[in-house]
Amino acid sequence: MVAKQCGAVFQPEFPTTITIRRLDTLDYRPEPDIFHDVAGHVPMHTDRNFAETLVRFGECAHTAAEIVSGIRDEESRVHTLTQIVKSSGSPSSSA
Repeated sequence: MVAKQCGAVFQPEFPTTITIRRLDTLDYRPEPDIFHDVAGHVPMHTDRNFAETLVRFGECAHTAAEIVSGIRDEESRVHTLTQIVKSSGSPSSSA
């Protein structure tokens, strides 16, 4: 199930909406539409460093989800994930 949810992370594609805003909502629309995605998100994805960082972030999220997939208690899941982040972000682990 985790792999299915994170499958898009492993493909260099950006899922975008196909909704197009109507004329009466040109100034504001609460939901994203294709203009929002193409003008707001896609340009960042053309930067190789950003794209590679995003893929790595997705890989880490996928791994973390697998690690806690068997933990049913939400507080325990949050605690476990917090410990992972703390240990991977410590100055001693980056040496």
